[in-house]
Amino acid sequence: MSMRPYVIRQGDYLSQLAYRFGFDATEVWNHSSNEALRRVRENPEVLAPGDVLFLPQAPPRRPLTVNDGTTNRFSANVPTTHVSLKLRDPEGRPIANKAYRVTGTPAEITGSSDGEGNVSFRVPVHSGEVRLVFDEGGSVRVNVGHMDPVQTASGALKRLQHLGYQAPVSMEPEYALQMMIMRFQRDHGLTVNGTMDDPTASALVSAHQS
Repeated sequence: MSMRPYVIRQGDYLSQLAYRFGFDATEVWNHSSNEALRRVRENPEVLAPGDVLFLPQAPPRRPLTVNDGTTNRFSANVPTTHVSLKLRDPEGRPIANKAYRVTGTPAEITGSSDGEGNVSFRVPVHSGEVRLVFDEGGSVRVNVGHMDPVQTASGALKRLQHLGYQAPVSMEPEYALQMMIMRFQRDHGLTVNGTMDDPTASALVSAHQS
């Protein structure tokens, strides 16, 4: 299989790219050309901008037949991806047992957060952004596929913020992240060193569920 390099952009993830370019996700991820990327990214659905993923050469497009003067119907099976959220209010308390609907998808999705503020639903892989609208008022914008790997500064920062960890806005970003990591380590019984070491990264992914 002839492969070509593709540079990951913000919001890209494997199943979305497989749908967009028409390839088998498992086969491509396990291809020898992507061995180096597999060593640094455990989850192909969480890739970082700048990562290089090797994809098959684009196959030739197959034209569809259209009959003039008649009604032409076409259908497509669009895969979905799983979205899970932990909802917290500004004080860090769970937004529990709140009914919601998801807009920005072909078919509206409804549900309710559980007692811990957890929300889970599936959306088509081409959904770049959806909105969680609460029946009692208020909404949350959700960017699908925009979570960077936990080993990156942006990925660690997003997860910590989602879990309610904050730092003074006047603090330099590097030191703010270090402070948030230390607070997370202290809360989870880890060695408090302010670095995203392997035990801290594993605990953060587990706490964030992604």
